[in-house]
Amino acid sequence: MKTDYLSLALAGSIAAVLVGCGEPEPPPPPPEPDREINFSMDGDVSGEQVEAAIGEFAKALTGDSVETVSTEVLREVLPKRLAGLDRSSLNASRNGMFGIQVSNAEAVYRDDAGGTLTVNVADIGSLQGVAAMTLDWIDSDFYEETETGFSRTVTYKGHRALESFDESDSGSQGSKVVFVADRYVVAVEGADVSFRTIEKALDSVSIDKLERGPTN
Repeated sequence: MKTDYLSLALAGSIAAVLVGCGEPEPPPPPPEPDREINFSMDGDVSGEQVEAAIGEFAKALTGDSVETVSTEVLREVLPKRLAGLDRSSLNASRNGMFGIQVSNAEAVYRDDAGGTLTVNVADIGSLQGVAAMTLDWIDSDFYEETETGFSRTVTYKGHRALESFDESDSGSQGSKVVFVADRYVVAVEGADVSFRTIEKALDSVSIDKLERGPTN
């Protein structure tokens, strides 16, 4: 099970802005008086012009560019073993597009009984505003319970978090996602493990390193 929360956040926000999906969002603040943004594309245009226009749109949406932490920093947040499961894979990337930079690291942990934990840590840099638009649970409270599970917002170590769990005859699925220091998204997903295991896994992630601020 693999979820790219950063891509989900970015894709969801851009879709909401461009095609008006879901509830209408307030428009981004107007550009600074000394900076003119022109999205007009009348007549023949080159690929460079299209790229420049999209870059201006992204900058207007997200604000000034922020350099994200290195992949090595994010890799260090993910231990070799957590909640009794051994790490089976670790991947990290740092990418930029249109002046927006993001870093991401993901580790998968497995046990002998078939249980799996996937832990993803992303530095979204200048996309804080995008996260606030897309991860609507950051500024809201809700609780939902069913016969087989629950979904609710909580506070985890002083940070906003969303946790969910569902268990049926076919197995269990659960997750806990935390928004740290207004720029890091830490997500733990579990399959065929208990919710307590998911909680213990999150406790094993070195969130305090993220709280101390960027270190490239």
